Amino acid sequence: MRTIWYQLIYLFKLFFSGLLLALLLPFIINEAQALTQDKERRMNIGLSLFPNIISVDTELVNKRDSNNTLQLSFVFVHKKEEGVAVVEKFIKKVKTIRKNPIKAQLIALNDLITTSPADIKQQHVIAIFITEELVDSALDRLLVFSVKNHILVFSPFEHDISRGVTVGIFVGSKILPYINMTNVKRSGIKFYPLFLKLARIYE
Repeated sequence: MRTIWYQLIYLFKLFFSGLLLALLLPFIINEAQALTQDKERRMNIGLSLFPNIISVDTELVNKRDSNNTLQLSFVFVHKKEEGVAVVEKFIKKVKTIRKNPIKAQLIALNDLITTSPADIKQQHVIAIFITEELVDSALDRLLVFSVKNHILVFSPFEHDISRGVTVGIFVGSKILPYINMTNVKRSGIKFYPLFLKLARIYE
């Protein structure tokens, strides 16, 4: 009798655990979809915002290479295919910045940060777009490199501005450029004052 009772309790638990999972599953899926959609939205906003941020650099004309081209790097660590898709989407949208032609290249983080200072100066890389979420150690290495070489770093990912990137996205009642003034100053980047008045400042 006791064995039958235990079996009934076991079946009862199975039924209600399954029922609970069935009730929660749509919410779990919707939350995951919302998170994915938010990342895609941030990426699309970032790709639109990135050239506008570059355009308000007061020293932009002096940062062109010998062909009067603006050199932009898109950085990845593990997700190369996603990085390729990001660059392709960008170059379809953007051909010039302030009438200057651009060159957008995808590059692995390790390849970028091991580039010699002389080559970086010759290549005239002026801005970096992060194409995937980076762990702290990877982001720290990128930021040390960018500050040393006076290169703007843009990230579309939430919370990266508080982790030290130069420019990110603020999403509130309005979508605004989010500026980390500490790293802007450390990198020696100068923006037009009017732009800074319109942007969200993180200090």
